[in-house]
Amino acid sequence: MESVVFQAENTLFKVPGYALPTTENGVFASMFALPQGPDAEGSADTNPIVLPAEISAQDFKSFLKACVPMPSSQTQQLDVSEWMQVLKLADQWCLDDLRAQAIRETSASVGRMALAERIALAKKYTISSWLIEAYEAVCKRRDGISRDERDCMGHETFFRLVNLREKSWAWAASGEGKKRAKFNFRAKIHDIFGDELCKDADYKKPGTQLVAPIP
Repeated sequence: MESVVFQAENTLFKVPGYALPTTENGVFASMFALPQGPDAEGSADTNPIVLPAEISAQDFKSFLKACVPMPSSQTQQLDVSEWMQVLKLADQWCLDDLRAQAIRETSASVGRMALAERIALAKKYTISSWLIEAYEAVCKRRDGISRDERDCMGHETFFRLVNLREKSWAWAASGEGKKRAKFNFRAKIHDIFGDELCKDADYKKPGTQLVAPIP
């Protein structure tokens, strides 16, 4: 199919077939694997592929900005909010390469956000690397966790972080020469939050070795 017509909300998008990520085992690979007749869904403005209601026209526009190649003399620039929309659809459509790209493109900006906001975003999109960094920052700082932060990150996360902070203070007080900054926060985060972190398919617990398949 040379082009595919999609409808998001009340907006039609005519997309070149080559621009869609069909090399991954996602929704588009399955779509193009099916026989395409002249009256196939998406073949005309009068017969578009209607996207689910939770996908806005802006979501799909941002997705296309990330996927459709530009002429060599131009570059496609997406802001953080647009990359978040790309991440949403990459998750929904099982596009792992695009998900990884969205995470790379936004990590620096997300790292400058308030910690509770970073945690909320990482939870929403199941990004273990963001969670680990934000949890470590919350635990290392001297200031406690505010009520607004607690409400943003959720009560279970709040209690786990408070417990970890208390462990670090107790460890520092248990012997001479022990400084709280030397406490192995990251190792404890992997232990305490392992059930949450492992929901991310890209998460690798330290010390875990990949076993090669038997030929």
